[in-house]
Amino acid sequence: MRQSEAIACLREKGYKQATLVLLFAAIDQLAWVAGDKETVGNEGFKAWVQQYMVEKNPELLSGATAADLWGARCGVLHTGVAESNDFRKGYARRILYASNYGQVGSNDPTVLTLSLEWLGSAFAAAIVWFLSDLEADPEKDTRAREKLSRMLVDQQP
Repeated sequence: MRQSEAIACLREKGYKQATLVLLFAAIDQLAWVAGDKETVGNEGFKAWVQQYMVEKNPELLSGATAADLWGARCGVLHTGVAESNDFRKGYARRILYASNYGQVGSNDPTVLTLSLEWLGSAFAAAIVWFLSDLEADPEKDTRAREKLSRMLVDQQP
C-alpha cells in the first residue's frame, strides 16, 4: 500500500517519469511476490500484467499488451525513454503517456498513447484482483507473505 501511495504522490506532484519508474518497479515486485521462483524476468512480469491488468482492465489500457508494457518498462527503467530493445525488434509498441482521463490515439501503428491516469487505475485495480486471488489460495498467500516479509519497507510514521 505504501508503494501505491508513493506512486499517487509522485503523480499528483507532476513527476510523470518518476511515477512510471515506481509503477513499473511495483509491477516487477508484485510479479515476484506472485511467482514460485526467486527471479521474475520478462515472463513473470508479462504473466502478472496479462492476468491482472490486461485481462481484467482492457478498456483502461487502450489495447496495450503485456509485451507492450514490458517494452515500456524496459525503456523507462533502463534509459528513461519510450524505446526499448523489444520495440526495436518489433516485439512491442512504443508507449507514450498523456495526462488526461480518456483515450488518446495515434495514427502510427508502432506507437500507443496511454493515459497515465488510466494506467494507474489499471494497476490499482490489478492489485485488488491479485489480493483477491491470494485470499482464495492459501498456498499462494503463504508464499506471497513469505516474500513480502523479506522486502525492504519504510515504516509508517
